[in-house]
Amino acid sequence: MRFLPFAPVLATGLVVLLLGSTSHAGPVVIEEAPAPLPTPVLSTAPAPRAQVISRKGRPHRATLASRRGRIISRIVSMAHGMLGVPYVFGGTSAYGVDCSGFTMRIFGRAGVPLRRMADEQYYQGRKVRNPETGDLVFFSTYLSGPSHVGIYLGGGRFIHASSSRGVMINTLGDSYWGPRYIGARRFF
Repeated sequence: MRFLPFAPVLATGLVVLLLGSTSHAGPVVIEEAPAPLPTPVLSTAPAPRAQVISRKGRPHRATLASRRGRIISRIVSMAHGMLGVPYVFGGTSAYGVDCSGFTMRIFGRAGVPLRRMADEQYYQGRKVRNPETGDLVFFSTYLSGPSHVGIYLGGGRFIHASSSRGVMINTLGDSYWGPRYIGARRFF
């Protein structure tokens, strides 16, 4: 048997038919042992998540629900992390925020971009009758229409940047916020 230096190493016993002009006509059988395979490099990165696709070629509802759940969890966690941050008119940083700067910062860091002002955020979202955790709740305070915004936490509670006490948690039904509540919006 003749060794072909230009031929790739193939599995032992594999029959290869050479095409073109050679001095040897017919099939060639590889009898040498194949080169050992390189040792695989193990990755510490998490395995990619499987995504269930519906018949219409869109992500399955369960996949979308779990994505929404992860975003909500991230939003609530980051919002709680800002409890006590002082109110600063026009602020959007961890050193000071106003109400819409707070929601814009938290949602933006969770991958959900929001406009800057409370009234812009109100018209940007999709109206919902009963708020769920992660929805934005809006109030009419110093102006008619949406002029204050917070993040609904569930159980009638919301977190927001209060002009008097900074980032804090209140209830929708309390004596100040209840009468000023004008609705909720969903963004994802």
